Amino acid sequence: MKRFFLLLCLLLPFYLSAQTLTPQKHSKKELWGYWGENKKGKEGFVIKPKFEAASSFVDGHALVCRKNVWYVINIEGDEVAQMPYSNVDLKALNNRHFRVWQRYECGVVDLATLNEIIPVEYTDISVWKESFYKLHLGNFQGLADFTGKNILPVKYSNIDRLSNGVYLLELDGKYGLANAEGREILNVQYDDIKPLSQGGYLLELGGKYGFANAEGREILNVQYADISPLSNGGFLFKLGGKYGFANADGKEILAADYDNIKAWTQDRLLLRRGNEYSLVDTSGNEVCKGVYYIDTNIYALISDDWSFANELGEPVDISDRAIFYSTNDGNALCKTMEADSHKFCDGKGVLLFYAPPTKIKSFAFQDCTALTSIAIPNNVTSIEDWAFAGCSSLTSITIPNSVTEIGWKGFQNCTALTSIAIPNSVKEIGEGAFAGCSSLTSITIPNRVKKIGGGTFEGCSSLTSITIPNRVTEINERAFSNCTNLSAFYGKFASSDNRCLIVNGVLIGFAGAGVDSYVISSGVNRIGSGAFSGCTALASIKIPDSVMEIGEDAFYDCTALPVVGGLRYADNCLVGGTNEKRQIHKIRPGTRLIAYYALHSVPVVNLVVPASVTVINGDLFYNAQGLISVEFQGELCVTAFPACMDLKRVTHRGVPVEFDFGWK
Repeated sequence: MKRFFLLLCLLLPFYLSAQTLTPQKHSKKELWGYWGENKKGKEGFVIKPKFEAASSFVDGHALVCRKNVWYVINIEGDEVAQMPYSNVDLKALNNRHFRVWQRYECGVVDLATLNEIIPVEYTDISVWKESFYKLHLGNFQGLADFTGKNILPVKYSNIDRLSNGVYLLELDGKYGLANAEGREILNVQYDDIKPLSQGGYLLELGGKYGFANAEGREILNVQYADISPLSNGGFLFKLGGKYGFANADGKEILAADYDNIKAWTQDRLLLRRGNEYSLVDTSGNEVCKGVYYIDTNIYALISDDWSFANELGEPVDISDRAIFYSTNDGNALCKTMEADSHKFCDGKGVLLFYAPPTKIKSFAFQDCTALTSIAIPNNVTSIEDWAFAGCSSLTSITIPNSVTEIGWKGFQNCTALTSIAIPNSVKEIGEGAFAGCSSLTSITIPNRVKKIGGGTFEGCSSLTSITIPNRVTEINERAFSNCTNLSAFYGKFASSDNRCLIVNGVLIGFAGAGVDSYVISSGVNRIGSGAFSGCTALASIKIPDSVMEIGEDAFYDCTALPVVGGLRYADNCLVGGTNEKRQIHKIRPGTRLIAYYALHSVPVVNLVVPASVTVINGDLFYNAQGLISVEFQGELCVTAFPACMDLKRVTHRGVPVEFDFGWK
């Protein structure tokens, strides 16, 4: 954009500093003006409502739309320039930057300087990785920084930022790397490039593998059947069905001549040829000769109870570095949490570690459906995300007092677990930790827990009551969703009738077993997501006018609530619907509020919103197909229908409304 506004930018700072104006919509005129403190020190509209749209002020400038034309106004409300754009996104990309369109082409304008820092020639522009703009032109992408300087040309089908300022490039199904300056350091020719946690990138081409370091330099040519980086920076590789080793610089230390190689310690490798073992250092020098039984220096199994002895026959205490378990199918677990040794006999197994493990790693025993019992050793402080998720036969688990954290969905869908003793050492229970534990009849939340995450006990359909400790300061929504047999909450945040959990005015959970009608107390201002889900007997509920938000799925599967014209109501609030196909869905007159995603799965073709509706929570639809028309008889709320590609008509009190029915 031309820079003819520069002089104007220099004239306004003094006046701008004198007051702050914010855009505000007039409640009756449906037009925007600017609210602030006038010269007499009173608050009100300093700039009268006369705009269809208005942005915030940036260094004395604001963008407004009047009669479908965009203008720049100054702090006094004067239109100082007409903008040559068909549309403007009033949500700033980066405080002072705004997306603008001319028909179907997009650019970026700096409102502080009124400079067009990215020309209007792209399909779309978005903020990427918090410090760049991603430029889209058709099916191609490029990058620019916040000054508008191009970093990567718009010619790639996809771009992703990796570590050390390196970019992963994709074009026509092939991959390459570029540095922070935009120079390709690996040509776009590989079938795949994967960043590794140890640093560097695994390269794949034609079913063969190589390795590039963190700077993108290829140090192992693409020729190997497999490559496994080690924590010391070296690599195990497979070639011709045998294993070898290369150091961090890519120099081959051990040729591919071994049946197996594994890391023994940080600077030791265990080699196997046939049944013979030897230890070498990472320079290839043999440091120990002989035959080794690989069980972390445990040489004998003395009894069926897994007692152990050293080479002298002396008992060895391994209780702090062993995980004992049992299965119901007579087979050993295939997941071993990378144990250094694994033994199994007569339905019982033991995982041995060189050093006492401090955590049960994420996904360690996920979906081990034959696992029936497990004992976690002392020194373990964390049960990480998904550690036991899907262990559907697990009935017994021992958790030591050393554990302080149970991760996200740690025991999700352990459907055979009837009870679990959580030690008082636990301070944090992750979201969804016990979700879907449908046989869990009782559980005690430790006194040190301060937060109960979303979905923690979701779907625990056998729970009948639960007590919230006094130290809990936060309970997220859906924490007790679909606990269909829950009849009482006790302790902190419980309502006087023990039926509700109310946290800072938000009704988080409802113990609705056997309840067919209920009156929510007047102190509630929001009904949380999933709060009443699964309350199939609930046929009547009174919701106070103080409630201004009803979260997603708050009344999911509340099948006894009244349905009128294919739509489901909780008191005077629309909360969902049925699969009934109707040509017109008319929201019941007298309805005052529509919950989040209330119509998300309802096959609505034509929708009528009565004048009684004053509150619409978020999106009614998202990317919905089949919605053709919406009639607003009261307040207009077009933002409730983002990406409804079939939407053809919106009317407000009988008058058609112009609206971009595509992506908002």
